[in-house]
Amino acid sequence: MTSQNATGLRERKKRATTNSIERAAVYLALELGHDNVTVAGICERADVSRSTFFNHMPTRESAMFGRPIALADAASVEAVLAGSIDVPITTALLRIIFLSVGDTLVNPEVAAARLRLAKTQPETELPISAPITALLYELTHFLTDWLERHPERRALPEISAEREAAGLVLLTGAGFRAIIAEMSGSAGEGRKGREGGEGSGGSDGRNDGSSASEADEEAQDVEVSEAAFEAAIDEIRALATVRRSVNSKGATA
Repeated sequence: MTSQNATGLRERKKRATTNSIERAAVYLALELGHDNVTVAGICERADVSRSTFFNHMPTRESAMFGRPIALADAASVEAVLAGSIDVPITTALLRIIFLSVGDTLVNPEVAAARLRLAKTQPETELPISAPITALLYELTHFLTDWLERHPERRALPEISAEREAAGLVLLTGAGFRAIIAEMSGSAGEGRKGREGGEGSGGSDGRNDGSSASEADEEAQDVEVSEAAFEAAIDEIRALATVRRSVNSKGATA
């Protein structure tokens, strides 16, 4: 086995373990309530040791709600922006999100379960959204400074760089969240279909006899493509145009 293949295998195993821990944590939160989830319980459900848990997660909350995401280092972010002249700047910002997260993969089952958790236990909505919200906040500040230093990349020079950066990051975040929501919806429907013939489940739709390892075998990571993201951005822009048209017609009626 070459060193490159060995590295790829290690990364896949690391990703699989992380997925197992996150699925175990979120499903336990759905079943027991997030306040009643313990690291010991997560380890038992995911079949990992306590040391393995903390090798992958900084806290119990991170396993349930998502790990903190720090913006990538300034030189790397600058390189992405400089090398993305041939794509919309929102796509360049998506690349920076991928760079900061560490990969372009999303586990739809984990994402879907977190959405269910936010709906059934509303107090978890803020901590679930916090990692990406914090990242977008950092990105807005960075982009503001970058646009001031690169006025040739401005799309709307008549407004402030801060306002332009905020709008671009807001649009990028909306497109990214739209893709995740679509992936989560597909995962949720698939899970309901699988569970439909397996007997009655608990209050969260999970069978009492199911295990995290069974879920691990079924769930697959999905890569977030730039094409899907750009399509989502186009849809958001189209919706904004429709809304303006409706408002305009209403005003002249």
